[in-house]
Amino acid sequence: MGGESAAKKALRLASHWRDSAGSLLLLAAATETQLLEQLVAALPTADGPQRLAQSRAASRRRLVSTLLFLGVVGLSRPWVLRSYSGDGLALLSGRPRAYGYEHPERFLAQVAQAGGDQAWLITVAQWSQQLWAASQESVY
Repeated sequence: MGGESAAKKALRLASHWRDSAGSLLLLAAATETQLLEQLVAALPTADGPQRLAQSRAASRRRLVSTLLFLGVVGLSRPWVLRSYSGDGLALLSGRPRAYGYEHPERFLAQVAQAGGDQAWLITVAQWSQQLWAASQESVY
């Protein structure tokens, strides 16, 4: 039995390190290719809820970066922000303190109301296509 628990623990640790490495790669790629700026630009502020339309660009950028980089600090979804007290998300989003749960959740609801989920899907698909096209050009 002791071997099984050690194996499970090793698998869990390997999975954590893999997820962390993937998140750091996303951070580097998103920074290098301006993904964050593309996602912020894709927000449908004119057709969205009044609060989203009236929010400042800097606030929208910080909220998008918080959501995009949750995995970098080991969080899997916004709900976990209820108990998050680290400084990583604050640093990545350019805030003195990380957002709590309510702001990103409200922001996501407003984006969904305005149809921003489709705009983000298209933006990420185009971004991914550009990454693959660039990597294929450099292989040969």
